[in-house]
Amino acid sequence: MAGSAGETTGLSLAEVILLGFEGIKEADKLAFFNYIATSMNIDSQAVCTAFDPYEREPTKDRYRRYMAVSEPRRQEFIPRLNQVPGATGPQAAKRSDLLRLAAMYRRCRLWTWISGTCSPRGATGATLCCGRSICSAPPTF
Repeated sequence: MAGSAGETTGLSLAEVILLGFEGIKEADKLAFFNYIATSMNIDSQAVCTAFDPYEREPTKDRYRRYMAVSEPRRQEFIPRLNQVPGATGPQAAKRSDLLRLAAMYRRCRLWTWISGTCSPRGATGATLCCGRSICSAPPTF
């Protein structure tokens, strides 16, 4: 049950996305997956900016800020799609599309998650500006 008007709007939007996805062209599906893989990824500069103060003085507020910017936006987006009543079938179809398109477009950035590599260049253990090696979690479909 949605607890606020914002959550209700988000759920309505998720339903529109799920219902509309099936009828779009292959190129648009690929663009959707690329958007999730790239534009909804973590902002490495924001992570480093938040981590440096936390590393100097680890307070609760600094930790919260660091954790907030360390989570890719897709971590909230994809579960929202799963909350739509009847989402299982469309989500399974979307996952099939993702796997099929990734097999066709292995050079695409989204392929790095499916193949087990992490960075846009395909190197495991992508290094961020703060010099630490991290790997963003794959999108869940």
